[in-house]
Amino acid sequence: MDHPFLFFDQNNVWYHPSLTKCNELWNRRDQFGISRRLDWDAMTELNQRDQLANMLSPPFSRLVNIDRPIYLELTLKFFATYSYEKPKASRSPDFQHKKQINFRLGDNWHNWAVGRLGRRLGIYTDDEMNSEFFTDQYTFPSEEEQAAFWARVAVGPPYDPRVAKASRLRDPLLRVMHHIFSHTIARRLDSFGNCPTPDVIFLYAIAEGVHIILTARMAEYFVRSSGRTASSQIHGGQYVTQLAYAMGIMTDEVVKSLTLVTEGTYVDIRL
Repeated sequence: MDHPFLFFDQNNVWYHPSLTKCNELWNRRDQFGISRRLDWDAMTELNQRDQLANMLSPPFSRLVNIDRPIYLELTLKFFATYSYEKPKASRSPDFQHKKQINFRLGDNWHNWAVGRLGRRLGIYTDDEMNSEFFTDQYTFPSEEEQAAFWARVAVGPPYDPRVAKASRLRDPLLRVMHHIFSHTIARRLDSFGNCPTPDVIFLYAIAEGVHIILTARMAEYFVRSSGRTASSQIHGGQYVTQLAYAMGIMTDEVVKSLTLVTEGTYVDIRL
């Protein structure tokens, strides 16, 4: 842990939680998940490229196509310092202006609104931030709508996030999409065939053409993607690298100093 990115002032108690988290992540540095991206050539071979492209909004398409290598020190620093103040359900969220995200990347601390995260990730353009693509919706309007949506797109019993499976989805293309984002923007350690609520929110946006705040979903994803137990994998490093490039951190000198974990690969869409 001798890289400058992993330095914390041990005499400053304010840094102690981040230092503890960094040490815990360092002990799992061999447990990085491989970054994956959408293989459009494979979708062409399946004769599904045009249909899939029509289902994805421009921001969604940009998100699933993020293709960056993962660097050890950069990723550990980000996750060791990252926090997100999730909006209270009873309030209308202000994703444009309220600064709910805190993290350290490179040598500096950053305090951002969700909207800024979207621009830096390259998901939203400035014009889209003031359009129908960027609304205040980041989850289901109600549990009733979530249950009704699942009933429309899946067979079998009512939706239960503990046992719902992607194999129940009626549309094969939705099953493919679930497979793609369960290996990318909703990556986790458990069975990729499960359909917890975050996955169903993405399906809802795709199938219903609803514009949800994708970076609000990513802000929540970063909270859990580094894992919480000794056996957990660390996911999401490609998005950290995307942020670092957008912020001008990745100079040639910095890149040479970092440890490359993986350059990633394509999602295997053979179900």
